[in-house]
Amino acid sequence: MAIENIPLKNLQDNIRRYRARGLTEGGRYSLTELLQEVRRREVSPFPVVPMARAILEQSQASDDGLTTYKALWHAFTNKPWKGNASQAQIGKALGQVIAYCSRQGLPVITTLVVRSDTRQLAEEAIINIYSEAREYGYDVSYDAQKFVEEQRARARQCQVGQCPDEIA
Repeated sequence: MAIENIPLKNLQDNIRRYRARGLTEGGRYSLTELLQEVRRREVSPFPVVPMARAILEQSQASDDGLTTYKALWHAFTNKPWKGNASQAQIGKALGQVIAYCSRQGLPVITTLVVRSDTRQLAEEAIINIYSEAREYGYDVSYDAQKFVEEQRARARQCQVGQCPDEIA
């Protein structure tokens, strides 16, 4: 059965079994594939492919090659920025983008999204990116900061046209 046709509960049960055994492979689908499929099915507050494109467009248009949570928010909504509440919605969408990047063989382009006030990633964001990327099968080092820096360098080389449309 194609992974797209497996009921969500079955996907989650398989993920739970992999984790309980400390495995990542062994079934018909790997842990990474199961996690990607579960994430693909989640409803994102913003469309995933347009969000990925916006990250690349905005970062390429900026002087430092980065964009901000707030700039992405304003690209997708006319609502005022409300600090943590708005950032949480953008964060959820960025989690979807990491899964999308993994499925498409792209570097983690969310490393280009930073806080407006510091133009840097918070330590929590670095750990979140690193943890999600590891689960999605990226080859991560033991150093989260180094991994994020390497992904950011690779992401800066991406072009908007490298974001293929995906059937959701």
